[in-house]
Amino acid sequence: MNLSTFRKSFMMVTLALLTSVVMWGCGSDSYTDHTAQVQTRTETPVITAEQLKSWFDAGLVNADGNENVVILHLDATTEDLPDNPGTYIFTGSTIPNAYLWDTRVELSMTRLEGLGNAGSSVITGPMMDAILQRAGANKYSTIVITGPAFSLNSGGTPIVNWAPARAYFTLRYWGIPKERIKFLNGGVSAWSAAYVANPDWDTTTFANWDLDANGLTTKRPIEYTNNTFSVRENYQLRDDLRYSIGEMIQVVEDNTDGSQEFNIIHRTSAASSPTLLSAIVRDTTELFTPDWAYKTADAILTDVVFDTDAILDPTKESGVGDFVEGLPTITHCASGMSCAPIFFSLDAILGWNVAIFDGSTNQWNAYRGLPAEDRVIPNDAWNTSDLSTNPAALAVDSKGNTYDIIDPILNSRYMTVDDPRANQIENEDSEYMSTLPSAPTNVGTGDASGC
Repeated sequence: MNLSTFRKSFMMVTLALLTSVVMWGCGSDSYTDHTAQVQTRTETPVITAEQLKSWFDAGLVNADGNENVVILHLDATTEDLPDNPGTYIFTGSTIPNAYLWDTRVELSMTRLEGLGNAGSSVITGPMMDAILQRAGANKYSTIVITGPAFSLNSGGTPIVNWAPARAYFTLRYWGIPKERIKFLNGGVSAWSAAYVANPDWDTTTFANWDLDANGLTTKRPIEYTNNTFSVRENYQLRDDLRYSIGEMIQVVEDNTDGSQEFNIIHRTSAASSPTLLSAIVRDTTELFTPDWAYKTADAILTDVVFDTDAILDPTKESGVGDFVEGLPTITHCASGMSCAPIFFSLDAILGWNVAIFDGSTNQWNAYRGLPAEDRVIPNDAWNTSDLSTNPAALAVDSKGNTYDIIDPILNSRYMTVDDPRANQIENEDSEYMSTLPSAPTNVGTGDASGC
């Protein structure tokens, strides 16, 4: 195993062991006030509408002080403000007191990594700060993620919990402890169903929000414009939860060099082929109930993780691996979005070691070295053609565009995939996190019990 991937996988295992022996995180009795949330402690980050309503009743939502709850609504139902170009206003319906996290422009971004720009990359620290600041979050806040659990994209493909799960990953990456992130299971639909089923609910805590018959509002809360909280106050960047293109090349090389050292899960249709050698295919549809809420841990294990019917027949498709319990797991898809529910299931519900290959196959295919007019062929160390199951296929993105993102200067500068300079995103983010002078003595990493 190459040194950089060893360090990252070692960190994943070490953090899991620390949480399992109750030294840090949700199961710990040694909280500091940085992570302690007594009234919002739950068994896992997955919560019900009734639990969220109880926090309204307790006066925790948008409360002053350390024990407070902030609700972030993931949605693209926005429109431009014509008198203020570049700004948007939320035009959909959501839970009262929820703040918008605009999935159009705030859930991913193009950033430099490896030999060129990578689309759909994790957002920067300043953008993460801006999202949390306008919602009034601080280093003690419990953050509830919600949004539409189900929708269809322009091509008719189901989008099931992609954005909320990606938001969960993003918060985790930027150091928000797991015990302070909650996921409303079933999204706004679950809230509406509970609201309708409980006509005796006390609504005085949000009576001024002009709720419709389903308990939703179109009113946007006032932004906390004077809030200065920064994720740098978490004092930890969880870059072990994210794999760069250079690290992923090393992982696949290690996996195909005589022994399997990682589980690689490609989120795609079970009838599709994985792209990376030694990867397996999983379809996230089976993660959810008919109401698009996450299934129980046992059902996820049975219906998805260990569902051998979802694995392509290795006699028909070369390079397909097996899922081995206990190994570090990395999931990916086309752009790092649709695989986020797999990350959420393994990290939040099962408490396993899991990370996301952020650039996913859109980035991977740019390094395939396939001939095309004006294409820069990556140098041998970065060329992923021999590490792909279908090396003769044309490298195109999800919209049918031929890739051409390899920068010729970087291609001649970085001649090894473990060159630390070529992990630009995590280098930049680590530098951002290091600008505060001191760190607390006890920082929770979170586990799957007692969050």
